[in-house]
Amino acid sequence: MAKKILIVDDEENIRELIGDVLKIQGYKVIFAEDGLEALNKTAEEKIDLIVLDVNLPKMDGYEFLKLLRQNKKISKIPVIVLSCAETIGTITKFMDLGAKDYMLKSNGPAKLVDKIKKYV
Repeated sequence: MAKKILIVDDEENIRELIGDVLKIQGYKVIFAEDGLEALNKTAEEKIDLIVLDVNLPKMDGYEFLKLLRQNKKISKIPVIVLSCAETIGTITKFMDLGAKDYMLKSNGPAKLVDKIKKYV
């Protein structure tokens, strides 16, 4: 059975690009455009990994990850944070909240696939 990846990003073109690359790799892909929708999807679906943007409407990536880790049913889902900016403070904050990895969007989808393969 294909592993299910939830892509959480408010930019449709980013979601589609990542989704297309992951589908080619054999993953099943689900999309959410904000943190609130992502929380709902994790409650509805069995998600194997989450690719999470930082800046999201309704609920940002920090709040989403904090709430995800507080829910015992979904707290173990690996999360890779995908961001446009790389600052030590941002990386540290996400890693302290339980993210498995952090990556710049500019590194491209091939590097993201490599990171995903480490966790699912």
